[in-house]
Amino acid sequence: MMKYLLKYSRGGELKYISHLDTLRVFERAFRRANLPVAFTEGFNPHPKFSIALPLALGHESQGELMELTLKKALPPGEIKDRLNSVLPYGFKVLEVKPYSDDRSLMARVSKVVYRIKVNLPRTELLARKEKLLAANPRIVKTTKRGEKQIDFWQAVEALEVQDDGIKVVIKVGENSLRPEEVAKTFLGYLPGDIEYIREEIILS
Repeated sequence: MMKYLLKYSRGGELKYISHLDTLRVFERAFRRANLPVAFTEGFNPHPKFSIALPLALGHESQGELMELTLKKALPPGEIKDRLNSVLPYGFKVLEVKPYSDDRSLMARVSKVVYRIKVNLPRTELLARKEKLLAANPRIVKTTKRGEKQIDFWQAVEALEVQDDGIKVVIKVGENSLRPEEVAKTFLGYLPGDIEYIREEIILS
């Protein structure tokens, strides 16, 4: 058995497919690429692969992560080329490398980096950031245990104003915020043409 860490992107019209459909896309690609994928044992075996963090419907990504187990070792470049030759337009494997960590990918996710694109002048975005720094807002979230308040700047490690929006580093954990919550707190509303692009998943 040999484990690999795959980095891939998702965009175009396929940004509107669900997490379950994404899993199906890759299961089909593994078969079409004729990769020697390992399977789980038991009554209903399934391919041994997992995605680090589900990507929300409508979000693009340039840095999704996947763990894949093969029955035998193959050159990383060959795995990448085989998959890219059969994946639908909108998905692309960017990097493949051996992976030896015993922890699950999801358990290792510590932060995500998002670019949030909005059609507003840079000067206005800078002013909104200064206002947010001074206000130190708290976001109320409803959970199964009731409501809880999350300190915005405890959940958001960094926020950088760019020409076409903002780039944020969001901590992942019990008190995490969704990109939409970050954007709404920053802007005060959610524009209809806002775009979310996950640039990176940071592992511990």
